[in-house]
Amino acid sequence: MSEDLDRMFRLIKRRFANEAAVILREVQNESAENLERVRSVFKHFVDLRKEYETMINDAYTKLPDPVPQADEDQLIEYLDTISRMFTNVEAAWERYRRKVETPIPPALLRQSFGQSTFNMEGNSVFNSASKLPKIPLPTFNGDLSTFLDFKAQFESMVDSDPSILPVHKLYYLKASLTGTAADVIRDVQLTDGSYAAAWAAVIKRFENKRAIIRAHFNHLFALKKITTETQIRSLLDRVDSTLRSLKIAGLPTDSWSALISYFVSTKLDDTTRRDWENSITDNSCYPSFTALRIFLESRAFTVDERLLETQNEPKSPTKGDLKGKEKVRRLQSGLLMQPM
Repeated sequence: MSEDLDRMFRLIKRRFANEAAVILREVQNESAENLERVRSVFKHFVDLRKEYETMINDAYTKLPDPVPQADEDQLIEYLDTISRMFTNVEAAWERYRRKVETPIPPALLRQSFGQSTFNMEGNSVFNSASKLPKIPLPTFNGDLSTFLDFKAQFESMVDSDPSILPVHKLYYLKASLTGTAADVIRDVQLTDGSYAAAWAAVIKRFENKRAIIRAHFNHLFALKKITTETQIRSLLDRVDSTLRSLKIAGLPTDSWSALISYFVSTKLDDTTRRDWENSITDNSCYPSFTALRIFLESRAFTVDERLLETQNEPKSPTKGDLKGKEKVRRLQSGLLMQPM
């Protein structure tokens, strides 16, 4: 292996280790205020792992054939090191996430119920007067395009539940807000009388319908044309999410069927769009989005089946499959970790 290549991979390993150290240091704090920031850092860490593994695998395929055993062993060692670090960081992140996601402090419970009238099990409070829903609370970071979704979920789960005391509703609201959204009520004290004003302040600050609708339109019209049929599900998911948010904002999206059908068809890859046009037999009206959705979901299902069959085919590690060789070696040594 050339000195430049070896130097590059040493730098990669060092940078990956530094990123891992940042996350491990953050999760030791066990502060709920850092949850969204740590979540974002961990997501970047996941992307970094994929990027580095691709770089290492690409470098392997460019080595002369047959590959010198020392070079292969070195690259496999880099992959193994990255995999081990990721496994440790992922486990630490999951422990941290489970601990900080909206538990109620015992002091706050004692303030409302007294020492002998409450108990906790996991992140849920079991009491005749107050019970937190077992599903995770929604979160909001100040992004206007997600506010109406957040508002609908929070009102359904917390605000409209008469069994939850106002002081607990305020605690859940504070736990749900991050970033610029958290700043709106950061100085509000945890008291029964503060919740209504705090929730009203959040709504007043972020329920800007004109700005919200404009943000969703920007997301919709910024969608890029897909290049392969494997991206069909992703395209449908993004369109559905935007239409759902626009409907929550009060727009009559149900009457846009033909328009959305045309718009989505322009974002399809050439082969899928040609097959869609050829499938239309009724030319008396423009096909609905429902008809296009049925066609695309059927297409996506076929793609999923084909990919699954390909994945299930036995495959022996080759020169171009360094990760396969890494897994074989780790299996033989009993060190194979649970895959992502």
